[in-house]
Amino acid sequence: MTPKPLNFLRKLRLSEVSFVPQGANPHAHVMIAKEDVDKDFHGMTSNDLREKLTSDLREIEGGGDDEHCWLSDFDDTMVVYESSDGLFQRAYTFAADGEITFNEPTEVTRQTSYVAKEPLMSEDATPTAEELQTQLDALNQEKADREAELETARTELETTQAELEKAKAEGGSTEEGEPADPEIRKELDDAKAALDATNAELVELQKERRTERFAKEAEGYAPLGPPEKVASLLDAADEHFEEGQQETLKALLKGASEQISKGDLFGQFSQPASGENGTWEDRLLEKARDLVAKGEADTIEQAKVKVMKSDPEIRKEREESVRS
Repeated sequence: MTPKPLNFLRKLRLSEVSFVPQGANPHAHVMIAKEDVDKDFHGMTSNDLREKLTSDLREIEGGGDDEHCWLSDFDDTMVVYESSDGLFQRAYTFAADGEITFNEPTEVTRQTSYVAKEPLMSEDATPTAEELQTQLDALNQEKADREAELETARTELETTQAELEKAKAEGGSTEEGEPADPEIRKELDDAKAALDATNAELVELQKERRTERFAKEAEGYAPLGPPEKVASLLDAADEHFEEGQQETLKALLKGASEQISKGDLFGQFSQPASGENGTWEDRLLEKARDLVAKGEADTIEQAKVKVMKSDPEIRKEREESVRS
């Protein structure tokens, strides 16, 4: 008999990796596994106990058929498992000879709870009058500080210009318009240098205030990307766009930001076109994710088992794929 050629998988993009004591593929084998050997269950490791419980439950539930029982959880005295009839819990005891005795099953339901990280303030919370007044006072103080800095820069500029004019008037000038007195000429040069420095400081201060203004405005469009890039876009628009064009741009940015926050801006592109069913693996994964999202399964692997049981078409395609 000619052996089947080996298949090599390359450039895989894995979305999930789960450790299981038995693989879903009937030809899969666990070669080596790492487990906590410090925890002892009735003289057995946790993995040995899991296999023992699974084997005995399958004998009880389905005559040894591994298609009728899957272990979900267990501890020293209790085991939870899933069968073709539902989710059940049994108490069990160990005999001296190592045999397990199970009590009658009790049907149970799985409950999953997610606790959200408590935000600083709820989105729906209405600020109090005191909080609003505090925010307003902070904004007014910030505005006053900026205006004071600009006024100081303007005063320094006017003073330097006045000193320059006074130096020209008192010292006389050469034919080229420069003061004749060397000392007056030096004072004039110093005054010009001080004027240039003041002008540079004023320009830099205005630039900083402009950057701060657009950076704060960009915080409202956080889902669109890094605030500094959005702020740069708003700055360029303020410099080159007319007022009406700026309002249109901001409306577009706001709408896109809201849609991205909701998570469905590109939802229409993520859905397959009508008639595109994909492979059985794709459909299996999609249905498994739906079950996890609905809370009907805890993990993707558990959800896949449920889908395989309930969808004969996928099960048939899988069997054909394994045979081929």
